[in-house]
Amino acid sequence: KKSLVVGTVLGLLIVFANNVIPGVLSGCHLNQLSKLVYNGFYYFIIIAFVEEIGFRGYIQTRIYGLIKNKFIGIIIVSFMFSFMHIPFQMARADTTFFSFIGSNFVWLIILLFLHIFFNFLHKKYNNIAANTIFHGFMDWGNNLFEF
Repeated sequence: KKSLVVGTVLGLLIVFANNVIPGVLSGCHLNQLSKLVYNGFYYFIIIAFVEEIGFRGYIQTRIYGLIKNKFIGIIIVSFMFSFMHIPFQMARADTTFFSFIGSNFVWLIILLFLHIFFNFLHKKYNNIAANTIFHGFMDWGNNLFEF
C-alpha cells in the first residue's frame, strides 16, 4: 500500500510541476479524453511497467549478484537505462547519434539519476509499484497537452 501511495503522490507532483503548470501558463489545451486514456495505458503499462520489470526487477537484481560493490552495480545499470532510451528518441528526433548526444546530454544525465532514484524506491519497498507508477505519471504527463 505504502509504495502505491508514494508512487502516486510523487507522480502527481511531477505531473503538476512539469506539465500542468507550464501547460496552463502557456495556454495549451488538454488532449482529448480518449487520447489521455490511450496514453495512460501506453505509458503506464507498455513503457513504465515493462522498463521497471526489466531494469529494476531483473537487470539490477542480477547485477548485484555479479558485482559485489552495489554502488558500481547501480551506476552500470544506470548507464544502461539511460543509453537504452537513445535509439528510440534519436529516431523520433530524426538525428544522428552524436548530434543527439550533444543536444540531449543533460536529459541523459537526468535519466542516470532517475534510475538511481527508481532503484532506491525498488529497494525501499521491495517491489516495483512505486517506481512504475511514478515513471508512468512522468511519461504520461508529457502528453497531457496539445501543442
